Amino acid sequence: MKRKINRVGANTLTVSLPSVWVKKHHLRAGQEINLEESSTGLLLSAERSISVPKTAQITIPSVQHFAKRLLFLPYVKGFEEIRVNFHDKETFEKIQQTAALLPGFEITEQGSDYCIIRAIAEEDQKQFEIMFKKLIFTVKLMGDELIEALYNNDWKKLSTIQTFGFSAHRMDIFCRRIINKGTIQTLGKETSLYFACRTLEGITDDYNDICIHLLAIKKPFSKEINEMIKIVNKHYEYFMKVYLENKKEESVPFRERTNQIIKDEFLPAIQKSKYPLVATYCLFQIIKMEEIIEDSVW
Repeated sequence: MKRKINRVGANTLTVSLPSVWVKKHHLRAGQEINLEESSTGLLLSAERSISVPKTAQITIPSVQHFAKRLLFLPYVKGFEEIRVNFHDKETFEKIQQTAALLPGFEITEQGSDYCIIRAIAEEDQKQFEIMFKKLIFTVKLMGDELIEALYNNDWKKLSTIQTFGFSAHRMDIFCRRIINKGTIQTLGKETSLYFACRTLEGITDDYNDICIHLLAIKKPFSKEINEMIKIVNKHYEYFMKVYLENKKEESVPFRERTNQIIKDEFLPAIQKSKYPLVATYCLFQIIKMEEIIEDSVW
């Protein structure tokens, strides 16, 4: 994110604050913010003007009203504990299953009609960096494994690949939780990192959908499908180099290469291939990579 420096008076220089960040932290004129100088830049942080409660309260009338997002949302928002009120055993079983999907959280208290899910693990800069990079490499792993499964006509491996998508989802919500808590130094890149987490997890969803589709049609794997996945995987290798090494000068060549792949490979495949749905998922993946790069540059 770039901001223009403005002169106020003879000796004072100012920059404007991003409106999204101002709204997120409920800032008003006259409030104080914190500046911390480091070797790599200047970290700007804001004390919350509105206190956020540590406990989220949820009531689920019956198992028919249960949805995983009821627990995912307060987890991602940064609550330290979630109290869930329920009325039947079936609902509690669903709560137990979903609580197991929340990294660093466990059910620590339980009554006849309620339970409390609390954070029990450390959440810091180091953990975020580990999980975020692991999410990036999980996408590459899924591509590699899918290529191998297609080459060897290994149907069973398609189900194994889907488990990587499950892991990627846990990494995504964990990283977004830490970003929302505001406890890590992101040098103003909170929105960009948040978007990258969601989009990377979206690429793993596309791989999952490809596996589900191939299992459903029950046709022998073709060289055509393998070639499409190889194109996606090779472009993702380029993406990793540009993104992880912060090669901003490569953003334009990356966009040009993305557009070329879309034009030459996947738009024609959607029209003419025997597997247009696979081509469509591959197209989605290519576009998502470009969106992440584009967002990180600006």
